[in-house]
Amino acid sequence: MRVWLVNTLFGLVALLSTSAFAAHAGGKSTLAQCLNAKLTPLEKTTQVGLIAENLTTGKLLYSKNPEQSFLPASVIKLVTAIAALAYLPENYQFETSIHLAGKQLGNRFSGQAYFKFSGDPSFKSSYITRFVKKLYSQGIRTFNGNVIVDRSEFAAPDAAPGWLVDNVHICYAAPINALILDENCRRTSIYTKNSQVVIKPKFPFSFINQVKINHDQKLPCSLEVAIKPGNQVVLYGCMQQEQSYGLALAVRDPVNYLEQRLKQGFKARGIVWRGQVKEGSLASSSKLLMSFHSQTLNLIIQDMLATSNNIEAEALLKKVRSALLWSRR
Repeated sequence: MRVWLVNTLFGLVALLSTSAFAAHAGGKSTLAQCLNAKLTPLEKTTQVGLIAENLTTGKLLYSKNPEQSFLPASVIKLVTAIAALAYLPENYQFETSIHLAGKQLGNRFSGQAYFKFSGDPSFKSSYITRFVKKLYSQGIRTFNGNVIVDRSEFAAPDAAPGWLVDNVHICYAAPINALILDENCRRTSIYTKNSQVVIKPKFPFSFINQVKINHDQKLPCSLEVAIKPGNQVVLYGCMQQEQSYGLALAVRDPVNYLEQRLKQGFKARGIVWRGQVKEGSLASSSKLLMSFHSQTLNLIIQDMLATSNNIEAEALLKKVRSALLWSRR
């Protein structure tokens, strides 16, 4: 869809240029005739609106549905990019820091670990692995204590007004708060084979399969998805025989996801962890253990616009808001 849209926009720009030249030169084809020929077929399946003005005189050259409202969609990312460049430092990077508060006696650590999240949209599970590896390299084989998550950088809510409830399980509507892990998104698949519904497991989700197979091709059939607390996914509805879907599922509970990743990392490294993940604030007595940084602002914006990345856009927008609030204090 994005490629089609870009090609269509470039095509319209080229058409506007050549048609305006032809009209100016007294050619038979006018701008309106050319654009109508292109846009009228699109109106059968697509909402179409266009205004063309002379950049020098401001004269209106063409309009179609000029008063109709449209969903701005990813065009708003341009405004986000402008705001980020205006209010954030040119070399800005999201920083995620990990701190320790406690004592190590032999191979046993007793205390707390603090994760200070800043909304880095590029924070990955591999960073959790590096944290556990760091503990291991310091001789720690038992970690007695909780992991405290500080995600106070961004204020609630995790979703913007107007987001559809039916879409919150989809990756492009993943929750946006300071804790973003693997873009708060996981991809898996579901398919039917030999009269069975098969769901490909995907960490950290647990699945409840209530999907039925529709043996009558003439009957309407649709797959439905719901995500419950603890990242439990309920799949229901029905599927046709020999049918498959790719699923891009939002991690609705990123704190739970972080805890599962930590358990996985400690177990893989052979460290006994006696604790759990809790929310709180970074203790002033804690000491920095390690930190992770995103790409610089210009590279984030380049990727956001090139790939239409919603998570990057939402994180930047919230960071701009946070920066404005701090500047007013």
